[in-house]
Amino acid sequence: MQDRPEKEVVEIAIDSRLLAEARNESTDLCEVLEQALREESRARQWQRWRQENRASIEASNKELETNGLWCEDYRVW
Repeated sequence: MQDRPEKEVVEIAIDSRLLAEARNESTDLCEVLEQALREESRARQWQRWRQENRASIEASNKELETNGLWCEDYRVW
C-alpha cells in the first residue's frame, strides 16, 4: 500500500470569479493545485538540467554536425 504524502494547510488568494467558477464545476482545488505544482516543478527541473548541461549538449551537437553518427557505417536502413 502506498503511503499518502503529508498534507499542509496553506492560505492562498485566488481570483474570486475563478474560484466561483471552479466551485460551480465541483473542481477539486487541492488536486488541481497539486497537479499544477508537479508540472511546474518538472518544467523547472528540466530547464535547470538543460542550463546545467548546456555546454555538453552543444559540444555533442557540434560533434554530430562535424563527424556524423559514429555508427553510420553500420546502419542497415
